[in-house]
Amino acid sequence: ADFTTGAIFNTTVNRFHDAYRFAGATATLGFSNRAQDERLRITTSYGDLRSEQQHGFTVTLLPAGEALVEEYSIPVVVHHEKLWERCMLHSSLAYNYTLTAFTDTSRNIYNWSGEVVQQRPEQDLAGELGFRSTARRQQHSAVAEERLQWQLNDHHSFSLANTLTFVQRGGENAAFREQFNIDPLARRATLLKNIVGLGYAFERSRWLVQAGIKSYLNAVKGSEDLQVIDTTQLGATTIFTGGYAGLRYALQEGLFVRTGYEYAGRLPDEAEILGDGVFINANPQLRPERSHSLSGGLLFERSIRRKNKEVLQVQVEGNGFYREVRDYIILQNATFIPQYGNQGQLTLRAFRCFSGSWNWTYLDFRKRGYEDPSERSLEGKRIPNMPWSFFNIGTRYRQPLRRGEKSLRQWLDLYANYRFVNEFFLYFEGG
Repeated sequence: ADFTTGAIFNTTVNRFHDAYRFAGATATLGFSNRAQDERLRITTSYGDLRSEQQHGFTVTLLPAGEALVEEYSIPVVVHHEKLWERCMLHSSLAYNYTLTAFTDTSRNIYNWSGEVVQQRPEQDLAGELGFRSTARRQQHSAVAEERLQWQLNDHHSFSLANTLTFVQRGGENAAFREQFNIDPLARRATLLKNIVGLGYAFERSRWLVQAGIKSYLNAVKGSEDLQVIDTTQLGATTIFTGGYAGLRYALQEGLFVRTGYEYAGRLPDEAEILGDGVFINANPQLRPERSHSLSGGLLFERSIRRKNKEVLQVQVEGNGFYREVRDYIILQNATFIPQYGNQGQLTLRAFRCFSGSWNWTYLDFRKRGYEDPSERSLEGKRIPNMPWSFFNIGTRYRQPLRRGEKSLRQWLDLYANYRFVNEFFLYFEGG
């Protein structure tokens, strides 16, 4: 775009200020006790990221020429596995420390050729991508997972799983505080999430029946006392419950039909509910998504053998599902900084089929109902930034390398893959 007139035209320019660099190292230490069927693995790593920010969430008329993100992370993961005759226990504990720095203080205005065409006035509060920022954010996060599987007998089995997530975030943004006398990063915020589930499976002859129940907890704390994120009564409770049931039946050898129902939730992650202190505003009142899902499908499997060796395995699968989602979480504009919000009730109809090494997916994801009268025109429109049709085609060739009669235990692998995504809307249709 022409900076002075705003006219848009086609041209070719060299890329600038979009470099990305990441360096890291990982170390793993493992212990195994075969006599007791027990394993322990400890992994730690270090990551160093530097990313030049040419634009924000969307490509704008004017690029950024100096905005920069730097991030350092140190994760540690401990994984333990124990086997008994009819029981298996998986445990893991992960901790991650992340330091993120975002700098956007330049008053220069660049064009897409990388040239400075003007400067913003000294009193202008804007940086290149938003308000001037010198954000420094520290985050401590921990995740504890336990999964127990118990095979009661040949036909009945149970599973119990629990996932606990804790995130604590704080920091400072001196440039933002200097402009507005507030600093959203200075207030230490915490997020606590927990999901516990109990499952049951029954398998006999041609039948496989599965059922389960889940309980969800989501709580966020900032400068105020604990605020609970509710799903039923405008934030009055901290817990909601979901469940699922599924059935698979073998029509004949290698041909299966299946169906299922699930009432489930998706808890907001830290970026959605706590924001990032720069581009995304925190929304402690963000509610978890809830969904009702119905699904069904067919599966065909067949192995072709020659001289007692499998030479070809064929699998064809077709699935369809219908999903109704309440409080769908989507990034939206609120005040002067975007934040994630809930989008009422949505419906999703989909069909997916697989054959060999290709798959195709069709989605019909639309907004249903509205709370704000200004959203009346959006009812029935496709959800933005969500592809509605896409497919993948892939192939692989593998050939052992030999020297005379002796195998070198080396293989030649050739891969080819093609992915197509149909055009989709970045915003609501007509918006």
